[in-house]
Amino acid sequence: MSVDVFGRVLSDKQERSRGVPGIGYKLTEDGLDFDIEDRRLCNVGTPSDARDAINFETLYFNINSISEANEKVKNKFEAQIVELERRISLLEAAAADESKKRSRRGVAQARAARATILGDGWTCADWMRRGRLIWSK
Repeated sequence: MSVDVFGRVLSDKQERSRGVPGIGYKLTEDGLDFDIEDRRLCNVGTPSDARDAINFETLYFNINSISEANEKVKNKFEAQIVELERRISLLEAAAADESKKRSRRGVAQARAARATILGDGWTCADWMRRGRLIWSK
């Protein structure tokens, strides 16, 4: 019965070939054990999963590549957020301009209506009695 570095019992029925060592690993001259910086690592079982063991150099490389990818995605999202905020401010400015135009039109229409009404002989007091006072600025 063989045991891997993590204490798992490997079944003798599972016959596997070790294959080529992973990134950062070398084999000793006899090809049976791993050689890590001129130190022999022996009695390492065949990994049953690709994620069983990893050396620091490989881990560091993977962390750096993942960090770089995360940084690129973060920068892309930040640029999109800035662009969306810019577009929102433009839309808000356009909406404010449109609101001012509508307000001016409403005031102009009210003044025109008042002028028409007062021109026909009606006074503000007459409209107040009827409950239809037209406000203007």
